[in-house]
Amino acid sequence: MIRVVRPAVLLAAAVVTATACTSGATHRAADSPSPSSTPTATATPTPTAGAAVRVTVGPLRLAVPRGWSSGAAGEFGHLCVAPPGPRRPAMFGCAGLDVWYGWDGYLPGNEQASFERAHPAWYHATDVQPCPVKPTDGPDHLNGVRDDGLAAAETLRPVGNRSAYFYQWHAHCDDGYRFAPRAWYLPASKVLVFDYVGDATTDAILSTATFDPGRWTFGFLRGATTTSSGTTLAFDGAEWLGGAAADDYARRHGMESPVPNDYLIVDTDTSTAPYPLSANARVISVFQLAGTEPGNERTVSVTKLVDFVADRANADVPFHVHLDPGGRIDKVIEQYRP
Repeated sequence: MIRVVRPAVLLAAAVVTATACTSGATHRAADSPSPSSTPTATATPTPTAGAAVRVTVGPLRLAVPRGWSSGAAGEFGHLCVAPPGPRRPAMFGCAGLDVWYGWDGYLPGNEQASFERAHPAWYHATDVQPCPVKPTDGPDHLNGVRDDGLAAAETLRPVGNRSAYFYQWHAHCDDGYRFAPRAWYLPASKVLVFDYVGDATTDAILSTATFDPGRWTFGFLRGATTTSSGTTLAFDGAEWLGGAAADDYARRHGMESPVPNDYLIVDTDTSTAPYPLSANARVISVFQLAGTEPGNERTVSVTKLVDFVADRANADVPFHVHLDPGGRIDKVIEQYRP
């Protein structure tokens, strides 16, 4: 099954234009095509010819056996890809691969905090969670999970043709059941994948991974210019921060924390860059662009988008913009703000 948790349409956010602090540099070895020396995962069954269902989360695409899935999360979702069958061992509602795309600056780490390479963690809850097997076989009908820490130091493992930082932990339940949660982190792609119960069959799914040859970016469309050669949009890049990432930013910059509505838009440089717009671009409205009720997704024409962004009254409506490998806009999704 696929369990979609985080919707594409989110709540309101404040806009921040103060200078942002930058984080540490990303390790160049990860999230790049896997070198021949990259450690390989434990041998596991290869997906069968029936693995024809493609699911997408952000830039990551996985080929999933047909019995495993029933849909797709879309570009900005969070999903669980799990094998079929009842009563499979599960943690946090996921019995397979829990796949996250951190477009908004948040990837889950220790006890609802953001994931950190310096302190990698898989246990997201702040309370005692039930064991993935026999969850009620304990005092007060709770067979609790206990995190025993990392099994080894960070290493590299392949995800498709890229290298990911790989982590494995030891964990046990009150009744003595032991399991080994795992995670693959691709920082440049902003992707984090968890296998909470240590199911070796999930390795075969990760081996099918491919990545979007283009890229998503986020910001404002400040205007449009149309000539005989086509239309160019003036793009002002920004950053949407959610949850702990927004609160951390606010604390570091002397702002109210927790932040109102749980989100911030950080726009430290309001200059624009010209991006050519494909005449066949797919444009999706969730509110203002099509004049619908909030969250009512609707596809609109490129002409409608151009007319909308040409009106300076709409300059502060945020969008997700997808660029093809040649740098041309081929998809635009409005980001809802009430």
